[in-house]
Amino acid sequence: MTDSLAPADIVASLGGNEALARQAATAFLQEAPRLLSRIAQALAAGDADAIARAAHTLKSAVGNFPAPTAVEAAHRLEARARSGDLREARADIAALEDALRSVSEALAALVRR
Repeated sequence: MTDSLAPADIVASLGGNEALARQAATAFLQEAPRLLSRIAQALAAGDADAIARAAHTLKSAVGNFPAPTAVEAAHRLEARARSGDLREARADIAALEDALRSVSEALAALVRR
C-alpha cells in the first residue's frame, strides 16, 4: 500500500501555506535519499543503532506530510532496528522505499508547479 497524495493535500497539511509546503518538500527531497543511503550502509555493516537513527529521522521528516503509510513503514524499520533484530530489515527497507516513492513523486510535483 502507498500513500496517494496530491499537491493540494500537501499544502493543506501545512496550513495552506504553499511557500512553506514547497520549502518542506524541497528539503525532504534532498534529505530522504541521503537517509535511505545511510540505512543501506548501516544494514551492510549490521549497525542496528545507525539504522534506527536514520529511520527515526526519516519518520520525522515524512511525518510533515499526510503520508501515514510511509510514516508507519519508517516506524516499523526503526522499531525492528531498536530491537536489534535485523532479519527482516531488508523487507522493511523495501516497504519503506516503496512508500516513499509515491510521496516523493507528489512532493516533486508540488515543487515543479
